[in-house]
Amino acid sequence: MTDIPDKPSYKLSEVCQYTDTQPYVLRFWESEFPQLSPTRSPTGQPVYTRRDVELILTIKRMLHDEEQTIAGAREALDRGDADPGSEAQPADRADEGEVTRRAAGGNGDRATPPIVDTPTADPDSVERHRYDDALEEISLLRLQSKDLESRLRKAESTAEQARDEAERERERRSGAAQRLRQLLAALNGKGA
Repeated sequence: MTDIPDKPSYKLSEVCQYTDTQPYVLRFWESEFPQLSPTRSPTGQPVYTRRDVELILTIKRMLHDEEQTIAGAREALDRGDADPGSEAQPADRADEGEVTRRAAGGNGDRATPPIVDTPTADPDSVERHRYDDALEEISLLRLQSKDLESRLRKAESTAEQARDEAERERERRSGAAQRLRQLLAALNGKGA
C-alpha cells in the first residue's frame, strides 16, 4: 500500500497525490459509493480520514486492477468482501458485452463518467465548492509541475555531465592518437 502519513485528516490534493487519482474521479466515486462520504469543511472542501484514503485505494484496485463493474465493487463493499487495506475477494465482474460505466482513468475503451456535483440549496455554496475544488486541483498541478521541473533539471544535468565526459574521452583519444603517430614517425625515422 502507498505510504500514507498518519494524520487525523487529509485535504483533497493530498488524497489525490497518495492515491494517484484526479479530483473529478473522487467526486464521481463519492456519488457511486455510499461507503465513501468524506466530511466537508466550513468552506465545502472535502476532508478525508485515513479510512477514506484506504477505501479509495480499495475502490481503485477493484475497478482498475480487478476490472470489476462499479455495481460489483459496490456490492463487494456492502458485503464486506473487500475491506479497505485487505486483499481482494472475488466479486461480480462485467459479463462480456455488458455495458458498464467505469471510473475515469481506465482503458480508453471504457466510458468516461460524467462529472457529478452534489446539488445544494445555495447556488453560492455550489460555486464556492467548485472554486475550492479548482484551487485544490491547481495546487496539485503545481506540485506535479514542480516535480517534473526538478526531474527535467536533473536529466539536463545528467545529460550535460555525459556530454562533458564524452568530450574529455574524445580529447584523450585524440591525444593518444597523436602520440601514437609521433611514436610511429620516430620508429620509421630510426628504421630508415
